[in-house]
Amino acid sequence: RDFIPVAGVGPGFMAEVGKVEIRGTQAIVDITYKMPSTFGGTYDVKGAIPLNLDKNTNTWKIDFVGDTYGVQKDDLLAQKQ
Repeated sequence: RDFIPVAGVGPGFMAEVGKVEIRGTQAIVDITYKMPSTFGGTYDVKGAIPLNLDKNTNTWKIDFVGDTYGVQKDDLLAQKQ
């Protein structure tokens, strides 16, 4: 797996982008990130991030609350499975 450092988050923060599922102007991106442990070393945290296509800039933006277009994040994640 290729973990890459993420600027501006903190020392030792590393992330890996996993599966990406695109549905029109919405996407779900699986990520795994490494966090430093107070016990030494790192541990992996897995999650999914909802994204929306910004048609003005043609870039993906994080949908922090997951409710764009009336779709709740939990519903979107459930559809993914």
